Order: sequence, then C-alpha cells, then structure tokens
Amino acid sequence: MFGRHFPLSEQALQVIEQIGEDMPGGFFIYKATGNEELLYANKAVFKIFGC
Repeated sequence: MFGRHFPLSEQALQVIEQIGEDMPGGFFIYKATGNEELLYANKAVFKIFGC
C-alpha cells in the first residue's frame, strides 16, 4: 500500500526502518509489480528465515 498511496522516498524508508526495528515480529516491504523487489526487511525477518 505504501507504494500506491504514499511515495516511498528515502526519508519515508528511514522512518519505516526505525519503526520496523522496534517490532517484535517480522516486517518487510516489497514491490509486487514488474520485477518483484524487496525494499526493506527488519532483523526479525532474517532470523525467521535463517539468513
């Protein structure tokens, strides 16, 4: 929803990163159009998937 309703600027991504790091569970943002692209994943996502 961010990409469609909110421009995902560098400043917005920094705010999302700060919020995401404080979340207890996995949180990620990806681009689902065209070439799928992972835009952000917090540390919990990497731990969940063993990366």
